[in-house]
Amino acid sequence: MIPIIHAGWSQIGVSSYTQHKAFLPPIPALPVMPGLIEGPVPMVWPPGFIVHQKAESVLVDGYPGIQKGHNIGYLIPHFAMPMNVMCAVHTGFSKHKPMWEVHSVLLENKPAGTYLFFLLGIICCDIVSCPTGVVMLGKCTVWTDFKIGDLLRSFGAIALEILFDFLFKRLAKKFPWLEPTFFKVPDALRSVGRNLLATMGNKLTRHIIKAWVVKPLTKDLPRGKAGLGRGRAYVKFFDFGWW
Repeated sequence: MIPIIHAGWSQIGVSSYTQHKAFLPPIPALPVMPGLIEGPVPMVWPPGFIVHQKAESVLVDGYPGIQKGHNIGYLIPHFAMPMNVMCAVHTGFSKHKPMWEVHSVLLENKPAGTYLFFLLGIICCDIVSCPTGVVMLGKCTVWTDFKIGDLLRSFGAIALEILFDFLFKRLAKKFPWLEPTFFKVPDALRSVGRNLLATMGNKLTRHIIKAWVVKPLTKDLPRGKAGLGRGRAYVKFFDFGWW
């Protein structure tokens, strides 16, 4: 059985494993280091409202139902051991997306987005996103089953998310405009502050290009109703019983 989750305060997203770049002065920025935890935050985490995808007119346990593509959002607290200044940067650009799709349950004409029982949320990580997000279910009285097609599409969506991150990293090495040189600091001028500024600037630029330009043009078409948090349109091309 699969839970139909909602944008309320009783269902909490958190990471089971995370890894990110770290910056521990005077050591230069490390390419990747295991983290401690991301979250916990509720599905309706207010700082992430701009990337929420929920069905305002379909209530689940009294709250708007979560649609495919929902992102808990920005400013999810990041903790590492040891804590380092990059935790603040990763917090600023955080994501946690329920990746399981239930196409037999449409919320405002878009499939419900949820977890495999409580597993398979995809979270921000370096070098690529990881499907290590989980949900802690508080009040949850709406459940359904899933079909083989849901399983295939959900794992396919996770694979595409990871592949997108990987290809973007590769492209950034070939196309300088994906990681602008004006954020890079010559070795002779580097200091703790300048190194941190360069790292933050590069991350901000990559995030804007990837999340707000490339992804909407390649993954989220066709567009549906306008308005923050209203999701995207859904088109069902095939209608097989198992799909």
